[in-house]
Amino acid sequence: MNPTNVLIASITSYESVNEERFKLAVKMAEEATKAGYTVILVDDSPTEVWGKLKEAGAHVYRCSEKGMGFARRESVKKAERYLHINHPGEQGVIIMTEPEKSDIIRFIPEIIEEILKGNSDIVIPMRSEKSWKSYPWFQEEIEKVDNFVYSQTTGIRADPMFGPVAFHSDIAPYFKYCKPSTYGVSDNYIQHIAPIEACREGKRICAVEIDFIYPPEQKAEEEGPKFSEMVKKRLWQQKQLVETYFKVGKALQLTV
Repeated sequence: MNPTNVLIASITSYESVNEERFKLAVKMAEEATKAGYTVILVDDSPTEVWGKLKEAGAHVYRCSEKGMGFARRESVKKAERYLHINHPGEQGVIIMTEPEKSDIIRFIPEIIEEILKGNSDIVIPMRSEKSWKSYPWFQEEIEKVDNFVYSQTTGIRADPMFGPVAFHSDIAPYFKYCKPSTYGVSDNYIQHIAPIEACREGKRICAVEIDFIYPPEQKAEEEGPKFSEMVKKRLWQQKQLVETYFKVGKALQLTV
């Protein structure tokens, strides 16, 4: 497959070009573009930030509505549309990921291999033990619990808390139309819920273990000056996600 048929769909929102997360997003866009992949970003940052992301090689679109769920659905729609316009009649692979995960670029061939072989429709990358060791210790503790609840309530053994998910372009409708609010939960984590809905309808999902390394500069911030802020954020996120997994599992009659 032509590398440009592999599209990275993500959402960005930064206050300034001085943010560490913004610098990581620029690095991701630059490395992905250098490797020949197409980066699609839906952004609601100030103009200066928006312009720098474009300079890094990303195709940047202004987010027309507020909310993570809307922005994520919009990123998939933009990626699908880009593929249809620039590669008419061709198939592709879309990878949803957080823009700060620049190290994910070097693992893309491994992540999409089973999709290209026709063995899977969706791939949820999972972190190896080497990868986990690069994370802030409190994030590892919290996210392993979240992953356990996900597997128990949905029957899908994966690492959704890692974040990235890759899927064949034919599967895009599951992501661009996913509405978590249907289940009475926050309209945020479509990358977690869309695979559940697709699996229930017979689509094939597999997990691929990779040695992704968490950005050291981000880890230093989160274990240092932002420790209190990040622990509170992770615990709040855990409460939200655990509730989501149970509600979705019950609604789709997947709960054990």
